[in-house]
Amino acid sequence: MEKALQRGGFFGESPSPPSVARTGNIALPKAAGRPIDGDPNAFPLALHLYPSITLYDGRGANLPWLQEMPDPVSTAVWRNWVEVNPKTGAGLGLAEGDGVTVTSPSGKIGAHVVFNPGIAPDVAAMPLGQGHTRYGKTANGRGENPFALLPAGETYALQGTRVALTKTKLATRLVRFAHPEGQWKISNLM
Repeated sequence: MEKALQRGGFFGESPSPPSVARTGNIALPKAAGRPIDGDPNAFPLALHLYPSITLYDGRGANLPWLQEMPDPVSTAVWRNWVEVNPKTGAGLGLAEGDGVTVTSPSGKIGAHVVFNPGIAPDVAAMPLGQGHTRYGKTANGRGENPFALLPAGETYALQGTRVALTKTKLATRLVRFAHPEGQWKISNLM
């Protein structure tokens, strides 16, 4: 007992690790690449769907205080939007806040344009969360569901399709918490 107190406890002999013989190379399975849906000529932009920072995948859309919380990058609230690079938007004849129809080989939805210089020029990014049909009065009928753009049965291939943007007159306006250019335009910072 006294020896255990001096050593700080009862300790047995530590076993030596078993020796393992190498038998050669291990063959690992190759990951199969999933083809991206959509002809690049008809659908020039790669779609990137991401969980909304406030609504996540839509499970918070029935809470008005989450709908009112502005997205930290776009400052948009209560609506669908699609983020594109400012050069891409200019090339498509789009302006900040314009209504567009986002079309993929599997479907189409309406959204508002948000310029984000952090988006690659050939990408259109959309947050998830809007487009519910039965989720309480705050969420019902608000926006459209970006999952409608994905191939049926492949809802987890969030970067697996291509889209085209077409300028469209929408019944809603893009509601923003702050002026977006104040967040990234260098002339506004100087």
